[in-house]
Amino acid sequence: MEDVSASIKDAEEQLQKEREQFELRRQKQNALAEEYEQKKKTANALALQKHLSLPSEEQRNSFKSPALPRKNSSYLPPGSNHAPSSFPMVPPLSSENNRTSQFQ
Repeated sequence: MEDVSASIKDAEEQLQKEREQFELRRQKQNALAEEYEQKKKTANALALQKHLSLPSEEQRNSFKSPALPRKNSSYLPPGSNHAPSSFPMVPPLSSENNRTSQFQ
């Protein structure tokens, strides 16, 4: 009978140790989960803050410099007297009178 009582007592002690270990693991797991949630909230807050601090589309467009013509573009800036290389060269007319006098 003493052997049975000793076995029961040993089993109860073993069970108590396992419960304590389980509780410690549970507390550690909860602490890790809480730390993860806190880091996630911080990361989300920082991402939102960064997003909100970015200039709006309108503000970004107002800071852009005007587009410059490309080298081989057919765009002629105002006051330009030369044509791009893709156009044939035509001599400019000096006045309306010269043109009409050639056909008379």
